[in-house]
Amino acid sequence: MLDASVYLNFYLYIVLSITLISMLVYVNTSNGIAMFRGYNKLMLWVSASFIVFFLGTRPMSGQYFVDMATYADLFNQAAITGFHKSPDWAFAWFNEIFAKFFSLEVFFLTCTAIYVISNITAFSRIHGGWAFAVFLSVLGGFQTYPYIVNGIRNGLATSLLLLAFSFWDRKLMMIAIMVVAFGTHKSTLIPILGFILTGFHARPIVYGIAWFVAFVISAIGGAGLTQTLGSLISFGEDERFSSYTQVELFGMGKAGFRLDFIAYSIIPIVISYYLASAETKKDLFYQRILCTYLFSNAFWLLVIYSEFSNRFAYLSWFMVPWVIIYPFIPPKNSAVQTPSKYLGPALG
Repeated sequence: MLDASVYLNFYLYIVLSITLISMLVYVNTSNGIAMFRGYNKLMLWVSASFIVFFLGTRPMSGQYFVDMATYADLFNQAAITGFHKSPDWAFAWFNEIFAKFFSLEVFFLTCTAIYVISNITAFSRIHGGWAFAVFLSVLGGFQTYPYIVNGIRNGLATSLLLLAFSFWDRKLMMIAIMVVAFGTHKSTLIPILGFILTGFHARPIVYGIAWFVAFVISAIGGAGLTQTLGSLISFGEDERFSSYTQVELFGMGKAGFRLDFIAYSIIPIVISYYLASAETKKDLFYQRILCTYLFSNAFWLLVIYSEFSNRFAYLSWFMVPWVIIYPFIPPKNSAVQTPSKYLGPALG
């Protein structure tokens, strides 16, 4: 087992290597469609297996994996008492079952497996043989690694949401998975409401205007708006939302009107407007995840001054890789002979 200090760099080098190899494969227009499908299928399982076993068997470290130590302590307490303190029923139940029958190592391995399997299943349902390209974009996203090894519960909940979204054509299954995601982390209520709303109306221009209005309101309203929302919204006895929306007055400068965070959040909007094809813009599922992203990100803008603003940003950022690469993915089970038309620009 590698030392915990080298895990991040090793992960980044592996993902970068896979990306470069994939770019060479996708831009080589002389290859036939059978070769691309074979490569995608092989690399989907190779990369998924690597993530599960490499990150899922990582050593215990509160220094390099931060909240992993907290999750371990709570798991060990559940093993002794049979009770887990999480206010989220699904995550508490999950911990209690595993603490009763399995070891801590199996628990972390399973958490990583759920994250990965939820992603690849969702992408396979929507993109078929091109699921690997989407999964690779997720692995390259800056939010993926920390939410596998650190913010584990949030990562599990949002990965389950991606899976729920992919069942948009099977309403009962979609709702069931959304309930589990909400039971894993209540904050997922925001993107859940956004996706449900898009089932009634999914015009990106409307959500884009709403996003801009939220931007203006946040810029004018300042920190007072964040504190007001924190006092108005709660999840029953769970006071985490109110605590997260406390404005940081003497911190390390992570709070405030973060223009760098806003610039990052605008990228999917720009790509969808300028680079998405007319065919993609008419794709109803693409419209729904784009509008869900805009809805969730607009909410974050309203609480941007909070001390834990990044936690609210992640409620939209977990969709960023998918929203960005979607316009560059060949349609599901496409017989396109030159995927460089799609994936070359995206990976290059």
